[in-house]
Amino acid sequence: MMNRLCQLLIVLAVFYALSYKTVLYWSAQTRPWQPVSAWGRVIFYYSFFTVLANLLLAISSLVLLFKPHYDSRLFRIIRLDALVGIIITMIVYNGVLRSIHHPPTFELCMTNELLHLVVPIIGILSWLVWGALPSD
Repeated sequence: MMNRLCQLLIVLAVFYALSYKTVLYWSAQTRPWQPVSAWGRVIFYYSFFTVLANLLLAISSLVLLFKPHYDSRLFRIIRLDALVGIIITMIVYNGVLRSIHHPPTFELCMTNELLHLVVPIIGILSWLVWGALPSD
């Protein structure tokens, strides 16, 4: 039961943060170096390693949320890629980029913490406690 709760928490945190930032990037050009068009800004945002790693972890967690015993060779590769990506995200951001990146609003600070600290910790702990493919 706890493993499914962890998977749900990962899914909700990632989809909340990504949907909030997608709407933000769609509606406004917040930095002069961002693309001018709304689609360009969204595509630009979804090309970040952090976003892709979190999205991969959330998708694999969503599968495990509904099918806790799901297993295939491709799915194991996706889960491992998600774990490696989320570890890299956490190390690089918190070790190198945190001191130079300062989100301008409280909401952006919250989504930033979700994507760079909270989700990686939950994802790594989930992996360590229940393994690659958690079961009930």
